[in-house]
Amino acid sequence: MHERDLSLGCYEISRERYRELKYFCRQYPEKKRKLADARDLSGQNWDGMPHANTVGDPTARRAEKALRYAHDVELIERVAAQAAPDCTRELLLNVTEGVPWEKLPVYRGKRQFYAIRRRFFWLLDAQKGN
Repeated sequence: MHERDLSLGCYEISRERYRELKYFCRQYPEKKRKLADARDLSGQNWDGMPHANTVGDPTARRAEKALRYAHDVELIERVAAQAAPDCTRELLLNVTEGVPWEKLPVYRGKRQFYAIRRRFFWLLDAQKGN
């Protein structure tokens, strides 16, 4: 089924910016997984294969990645809570995994839900910057 773009002209967000924000949100499950992996305390992998010698601190690089992923995950969750305090979980499912309104346990109309979704992207645009 073809997914239509959300019209955000009333919030002065272009179609291209909306798509950028949409795909930023669609990376949420991947970012959560990578955050968990980056926080995992694993030692060096001795698999017998040669690896390049890199200059620097691998622990610091891992911490920087974890910090970046944590910031992105927290931003999406915080904005969803601001946009819809009473249906944050459902909004997150919609914007991060593409679950349509019809399959969500939301106790409000489709028009009201998509108005909340528009507000979510407006708040995300304002807080994400760029």
